Amino acid sequence: MLSQLRNMQTGLNLFFFQAEDGIRDRSPSRGLGDVYKRQLDERVTACVANHPALSDMAGYKAGRAGGYPHFFRNSVDMDTPEKIKTMAYYDVVNFAKLIKADTYITWGFNDDTCPPTTSYIVYNVLNCPKEALITPINEHWTSNDTEYGHLLWIKKHLK
Repeated sequence: MLSQLRNMQTGLNLFFFQAEDGIRDRSPSRGLGDVYKRQLDERVTACVANHPALSDMAGYKAGRAGGYPHFFRNSVDMDTPEKIKTMAYYDVVNFAKLIKADTYITWGFNDDTCPPTTSYIVYNVLNCPKEALITPINEHWTSNDTEYGHLLWIKKHLK
Protein backbone atom coordinates (compact mmCIF):
# COMPACT_ATOMS: atom_id res chain seq x y z
CA MET A 1 0.00 0.00 0.00
CA LEU A 2 2.74 2.50 0.90
CA SER A 3 4.58 1.75 -2.31
CA GLN A 4 1.36 2.34 -4.22
CA LEU A 5 0.91 5.70 -2.51
CA ARG A 6 4.52 6.56 -3.30
CA ASN A 7 3.79 5.82 -6.96
CA MET A 8 1.09 8.49 -6.83
CA GLN A 9 3.67 11.12 -5.98
CA THR A 10 4.68 11.11 -9.63
CA GLY A 11 1.66 13.31 -10.36
CA LEU A 12 -0.70 10.77 -11.91
CA ASN A 13 -4.18 11.79 -10.81
CA LEU A 14 -6.37 9.44 -12.80
CA PHE A 15 -7.48 5.93 -11.96
CA PHE A 16 -9.47 3.27 -13.74
CA PHE A 17 -11.58 0.76 -11.86
CA GLN A 18 -11.81 -2.44 -13.86
CA ALA A 19 -14.28 -4.85 -12.27
CA GLU A 20 -12.57 -7.49 -10.18
CA ASP A 21 -9.06 -6.29 -11.02
CA GLY A 22 -9.31 -3.19 -8.85
CA ILE A 23 -7.94 0.20 -9.72
CA ARG A 24 -5.26 0.50 -12.35
CA ASP A 25 -2.78 3.28 -12.66
CA ARG A 26 0.67 3.34 -14.25
CA SER A 27 1.92 0.91 -11.59
CA PRO A 28 0.96 -2.75 -11.82
CA SER A 29 -1.43 -2.42 -8.88
CA ARG A 30 -4.52 -4.53 -8.35
CA GLY A 31 -7.19 -5.23 -5.78
CA LEU A 32 -8.82 -3.66 -2.76
CA GLY A 33 -5.66 -1.86 -1.65
CA ASP A 34 -6.23 0.44 -4.58
CA VAL A 35 -9.79 1.19 -3.51
CA TYR A 36 -8.39 2.44 -0.20
CA LYS A 37 -5.83 4.50 -2.10
CA ARG A 38 -8.62 6.44 -3.77
CA GLN A 39 -9.70 7.84 -0.41
CA LEU A 40 -6.22 8.33 1.03
CA ASP A 41 -4.86 10.69 -1.58
CA GLU A 42 -6.79 13.83 -2.44
CA ARG A 43 -4.78 14.19 -5.66
CA VAL A 44 -7.11 11.63 -7.25
CA THR A 45 -9.23 13.81 -9.52
CA ALA A 46 -11.19 11.37 -11.67
CA CYS A 47 -12.46 7.82 -11.70
CA VAL A 48 -13.79 5.64 -14.51
CA ALA A 49 -15.55 2.48 -13.40
CA ASN A 50 -16.87 -0.49 -15.35
CA HIS A 51 -19.35 -2.80 -13.63
CA PRO A 52 -17.75 -2.63 -10.17
CA ALA A 53 -17.25 -6.00 -8.52
CA LEU A 54 -17.42 -6.76 -4.79
CA SER A 55 -20.53 -4.57 -4.60
CA ASP A 56 -23.62 -5.47 -2.60
CA MET A 57 -22.21 -8.94 -2.03
CA ALA A 58 -24.95 -9.79 0.49
CA GLY A 59 -27.71 -8.64 -1.86
CA TYR A 60 -28.99 -12.21 -1.98
CA LYS A 61 -29.91 -11.88 1.70
CA ALA A 62 -32.26 -9.01 0.74
CA GLY A 63 -33.92 -10.93 -2.10
CA ARG A 64 -31.98 -9.40 -5.00
CA ALA A 65 -28.95 -10.43 -7.03
CA GLY A 66 -25.74 -10.11 -5.08
CA GLY A 67 -22.40 -8.91 -6.37
CA TYR A 68 -19.42 -10.83 -7.62
CA PRO A 69 -18.10 -13.30 -6.45
CA HIS A 70 -21.65 -14.43 -5.54
CA PHE A 71 -20.85 -16.00 -2.20
CA PHE A 72 -24.46 -16.89 -1.46
CA ARG A 73 -25.09 -18.38 -4.87
CA ASN A 74 -21.92 -20.47 -5.03
CA SER A 75 -21.26 -21.45 -1.42
CA VAL A 76 -23.24 -22.95 1.41
CA ASP A 77 -20.90 -21.95 4.24
CA MET A 78 -20.95 -18.15 3.83
CA ASP A 79 -24.25 -17.53 5.59
CA THR A 80 -22.90 -16.75 9.05
CA PRO A 81 -23.20 -13.43 10.90
CA GLU A 82 -19.40 -13.13 11.11
CA LYS A 83 -18.88 -13.65 7.38
CA ILE A 84 -21.70 -11.31 6.43
CA LYS A 85 -20.21 -8.62 8.68
CA THR A 86 -16.76 -9.12 7.12
CA MET A 87 -18.19 -8.93 3.58
CA ALA A 88 -20.02 -5.72 4.46
CA TYR A 89 -16.74 -4.17 5.60
CA TYR A 90 -15.03 -4.86 2.26
CA ASP A 91 -18.06 -4.08 0.10
CA VAL A 92 -17.22 -1.49 -2.56
CA VAL A 93 -20.48 0.31 -1.70
CA ASN A 94 -18.83 1.45 1.55
CA PHE A 95 -15.82 2.87 -0.29
CA ALA A 96 -17.89 4.47 -3.05
CA LYS A 97 -19.50 6.72 -0.43
CA LEU A 98 -16.08 8.25 0.23
CA ILE A 99 -15.11 9.07 -3.36
CA LYS A 100 -14.81 12.80 -3.95
CA ALA A 101 -13.39 12.72 -7.46
CA ASP A 102 -15.57 13.12 -10.54
CA THR A 103 -16.73 9.61 -11.45
CA TYR A 104 -17.95 8.01 -14.65
CA ILE A 105 -19.43 4.55 -14.28
CA THR A 106 -20.68 2.11 -16.90
CA TRP A 107 -22.50 -1.20 -16.69
CA GLY A 108 -24.60 -3.51 -18.82
CA PHE A 109 -28.12 -4.72 -18.19
CA ASN A 110 -27.18 -8.28 -19.18
CA ASP A 111 -24.19 -8.66 -16.86
CA ASP A 112 -24.55 -11.81 -14.78
CA THR A 113 -21.07 -11.45 -13.24
CA CYS A 114 -21.75 -8.03 -11.72
CA PRO A 115 -25.55 -7.71 -11.94
CA PRO A 116 -26.86 -4.24 -12.81
CA THR A 117 -28.54 -3.92 -9.41
CA THR A 118 -25.10 -3.93 -7.77
CA SER A 119 -23.82 -1.20 -10.09
CA TYR A 120 -26.92 0.92 -9.44
CA ILE A 121 -26.28 0.66 -5.71
CA VAL A 122 -22.69 1.87 -6.14
CA TYR A 123 -23.80 4.71 -8.40
CA ASN A 124 -26.59 5.79 -6.05
CA VAL A 125 -24.29 6.12 -3.03
CA LEU A 126 -21.66 8.22 -4.80
CA ASN A 127 -21.48 11.67 -3.17
CA CYS A 128 -19.49 13.28 -5.96
CA PRO A 129 -20.06 14.62 -9.45
CA LYS A 130 -21.05 11.52 -11.39
CA GLU A 131 -22.19 10.31 -14.77
CA ALA A 132 -23.41 6.91 -15.92
CA LEU A 133 -23.57 5.04 -19.19
CA ILE A 134 -25.88 2.04 -19.05
CA THR A 135 -25.64 -0.27 -22.03
CA PRO A 136 -28.70 -2.47 -22.51
CA ILE A 137 -26.97 -5.19 -24.56
CA ASN A 138 -23.69 -5.49 -22.68
CA GLU A 139 -22.87 -8.40 -20.47
CA HIS A 140 -19.60 -8.36 -18.47
CA TRP A 141 -17.65 -6.58 -21.19
CA THR A 142 -17.41 -3.15 -22.74
CA SER A 143 -17.60 -2.28 -26.41
CA ASN A 144 -15.04 -0.27 -28.33
CA ASP A 145 -17.54 2.60 -28.34
CA THR A 146 -17.80 2.45 -24.55
CA GLU A 147 -14.02 2.40 -24.18
CA TYR A 148 -13.73 5.37 -26.55
CA GLY A 149 -16.35 7.16 -24.45
CA HIS A 150 -14.15 6.56 -21.40
CA LEU A 151 -11.23 8.23 -23.15
CA LEU A 152 -13.35 11.23 -24.15
CA TRP A 153 -14.60 11.58 -20.57
CA ILE A 154 -11.05 11.31 -19.22
CA LYS A 155 -9.81 13.91 -21.71
CA LYS A 156 -12.59 16.27 -20.59
CA HIS A 157 -11.53 15.83 -16.95
CA LEU A 158 -7.77 16.19 -17.27
CA LYS A 159 -6.53 19.11 -15.21
